[in-house]
Amino acid sequence: FLLNRSSDLFQLVLKGTIMATTTLNIQGMTCSGCVNSVTRVLTGIAGVSRAEVDLAGAKAVVEYDAAQTSPDALAEAVDDAGFEAQVA
Repeated sequence: FLLNRSSDLFQLVLKGTIMATTTLNIQGMTCSGCVNSVTRVLTGIAGVSRAEVDLAGAKAVVEYDAAQTSPDALAEAVDDAGFEAQVA
């Protein structure tokens, strides 16, 4: 397995970053505006690199740096935004 020096994975390994993924179950989203709000909250957290929020599935899949945040902190931020989130 070889890493290209310009690849994202190489850059993450080089920086010592450990990326993790978690799923949050989210209640209270009723429209695309809610999806945008939850996405904005999650991607505004230090260490979050990606958040895919699914209205129909009432969930979010979040990729984050485990050294900077945690699933519980992500859920708490969504709760603080007026929704109910639980780590799946």
